[in-house]
Amino acid sequence: MNAQTKRIRETLGRCEPMATARGRVLGQVLVCEGCCCGRTDKGFAPVPRDWIKQQWKDEKLNKSVQLTISGCLGPCDLANVVCVVSPKGLQWLGGLQEQWQFDLLLDWARASRDAGMLLELPAELRRHRFVRFAVEHGILADAGGLPVAQVCHEHCCAAVPEPRQVAGMHARRG
Repeated sequence: MNAQTKRIRETLGRCEPMATARGRVLGQVLVCEGCCCGRTDKGFAPVPRDWIKQQWKDEKLNKSVQLTISGCLGPCDLANVVCVVSPKGLQWLGGLQEQWQFDLLLDWARASRDAGMLLELPAELRRHRFVRFAVEHGILADAGGLPVAQVCHEHCCAAVPEPRQVAGMHARRG
């Protein structure tokens, strides 16, 4: 049994909350390289896997913004998916097709590290955001992932907005 396994078992045995030594991590970036993402043989744009891993390593970014190259994250209809995980939740980005978009992601991670907090994603990347689940963060989404109603958490019902409100939500989303 290694030291980590022993420490985990001891902590669980004392019914104490688990803690990670990486408590200073601001967030995590998950880059999909699964069944579609980066698969040039299927006609999708490449994911610069080796480049981004090397940049993250050279910049020592994993101490503040961890990078994980993942298998399939799921939303295959938006190939080249990235998920940004933070204490505030998840931000899903899809359809990253160009190297400059991954450059922006790297620049954002550097700036976040330097600021000591996760900064807002650049506008050019925010344009690629999508709602991953039918109900996410209190927003009910339509089949296209657009928010159409606020979910009433207290009564487990959805307040259906007026059509003009929905149109306004769609316009603000862009």
